[in-house]
Amino acid sequence: MDRQGQGKTPWRLGPDVMHMNALSWTPDGHLLLSLPRVSGAIKVSRETGEVMWRMFGRHPDFNDFAFDPPLHPPISHQHDVRFSDANTLTLFANGMENDPEVSRALEFAIDEDTRTAHLVFNYSDGRYSMLMGSTQRLGNGNMAIGWGGLNLTGPLPFYTEVTRQGEIVLEMQLENDGNSYRTRKHKWRGEPRWPPLLVLDTNQGQWSDDRPPRLHYSWNGATEVAQWRVYAGSDPRTLEVVAGHPRRRFEHSIDLWPKSPFHPSGCVYYQVEPLGS
Repeated sequence: MDRQGQGKTPWRLGPDVMHMNALSWTPDGHLLLSLPRVSGAIKVSRETGEVMWRMFGRHPDFNDFAFDPPLHPPISHQHDVRFSDANTLTLFANGMENDPEVSRALEFAIDEDTRTAHLVFNYSDGRYSMLMGSTQRLGNGNMAIGWGGLNLTGPLPFYTEVTRQGEIVLEMQLENDGNSYRTRKHKWRGEPRWPPLLVLDTNQGQWSDDRPPRLHYSWNGATEVAQWRVYAGSDPRTLEVVAGHPRRRFEHSIDLWPKSPFHPSGCVYYQVEPLGS
């Protein structure tokens, strides 16, 4: 079928009913498939291949669940349908062909025995992503949203994090309006193989009391630095500690005042040491 949105890019939906955009394990070891062309999801037995239940869907005969409250607007062309725990299902509802076309991050409390789904989280700020997208329930309860979009409906952030009350606490957008199919937030520990970077800025020798030489230092990729210790001296074998402070940003600097014995008017060696917590 052909689709022409109001002022939006034309998009042709082919007959690929079994087109899948998400496949994941269910908590009991079966498979959950997201089928955007029918705006639905199915649970499939890993042992027999039997469809155990169907959810959402543009046609009422497709859906096996009762929703509280009733779904309006309906789920449409969703992405990233998955269980975040034994009884919680999250998804990104793109909203294509709804009126209005608005994308939503949704979370449902699921009871598979009674085939009921209770909507417990619904975030939308009016933005619309025709394609792609993701949701992730974080450990603190916040929702991480990836907007996808391919810029078909205008530039979108590649990541938005919102609280349970819908407050945006972090939002990021790629340069040149780039986008990402799916976005995830995870803990990461970085221990670079390369040493910290140390740069002495002498302002091309034109220093003054208002603009003294400055020592810059950072360690790109390191996530565990809690403090910095700065050393200086005329002999690299007997350097002294001249400064120490907590790490508060990516790059730090200290001014080297003219009256300091470590002012670079002579031959001075500098060294920095990153320290953990």
